[in-house]
Order: sequence, then C-alpha cells, then structure tokens
Amino acid sequence: MTESEALRFERLSLLVGAMIGQMSELLNGIKNTPMTHDMIYKSLFDLHQMAALQIHELYYKGNKP
Repeated sequence: MTESEALRFERLSLLVGAMIGQMSELLNGIKNTPMTHDMIYKSLFDLHQMAALQIHELYYKGNKP
C-alpha cells in the first residue's frame, strides 16, 4: 500500500466515524425531542450530502487522469 492510499484509507475511516457520530446524535435527538418526519428526513439528507461531498473529495478530486 502506498502512502497516498494509506492516507485516503485513514481519511475514509475518519469519515465513517464522523458519520456514525452524527447518526448517533440524530437518533439521540429523535429520542429526546419530538421531531417531525420532515425534520428527520432533512437531517438524514444533510448527513448524506456531507458524506457524499467528503467521498467525492477523497476519491475523485485530484485523481483525474
């Protein structure tokens, strides 16, 4: 494994950890405060967008042929 690959894997593992933490925060918020379906949907969509942006930067930005 090259150094570049190792750094990408490290950043990917940090992203997975951040996603799990954010999902935990959302579930805790759902448990403790009444949230509408729309609020939950928007929160999940925001998490998805954040992860998609990070993955795009990890794998596609700067790795163009």
